[in-house]
Amino acid sequence: MILKGKMMSLWAVTDHVTCIHGVTGPRWCTVPPTLVPTGGIQPLNAVIDVQVDEALFHSARAAVRFAVTRHGSPPRPMMSKMVGSSIGPSRGLSGLDGAAQAGMIMNVVRRLGELYKSVLVASTAPMTLPCTCMRPCCSGKLINFEWHDAIEYLAWASVKAVPGVTEPELRTALIARHFGKQSTHRGLATKFDFSVSHVAQAQKQINYWFDGIKREGLEIEGIEPKAWNKAEIALREEGIVG
Repeated sequence: MILKGKMMSLWAVTDHVTCIHGVTGPRWCTVPPTLVPTGGIQPLNAVIDVQVDEALFHSARAAVRFAVTRHGSPPRPMMSKMVGSSIGPSRGLSGLDGAAQAGMIMNVVRRLGELYKSVLVASTAPMTLPCTCMRPCCSGKLINFEWHDAIEYLAWASVKAVPGVTEPELRTALIARHFGKQSTHRGLATKFDFSVSHVAQAQKQINYWFDGIKREGLEIEGIEPKAWNKAEIALREEGIVG
């Protein structure tokens, strides 16, 4: 059985269906006859049209979070969108299905450029991953290098963007703090031998770069909302977000 139609967000390989996301032209899926929508028996090699009316994710943030954590699930699983109620209860994306969807999302994110990709990853990826080695010395956590690399890149990019913060170690620590790493200005001041006021002022400059400035007579868009706006547009164009 071959299905064709608007398969914009359905790049996956599962136990039930194999879909190929073409660069141009129609997308094709093969499914067993048991998954054909109700309405009559279809021959094995029949070709029927499929229309996907609803994207898998409702926002860019939900899509990127799924891609970097694989812990969430879209509101409606792929097969449910394809054949309605004919496959029974909803199931989230998992296994090869989830890996393929996550890969497709990250391909879109990478096309935005390293700066915006790093912002999106730092915003959504966990700082650590669980470790199950069970060794006596194990803390139960591993560094998530995807998040760590995003922070390192943003620290490098901030050299020109935030010239008022000249200390590399402090700059990296403040960016990590901006994206959720637990620390205090007093603790960082002690660690790097600066005054608390110096650290607080440096944090304010870092935050302006990410969040932007909006006050009377001055409005500058930060790179974080800009990154999410770009991701929203790009993922909607691909049919992943709707």
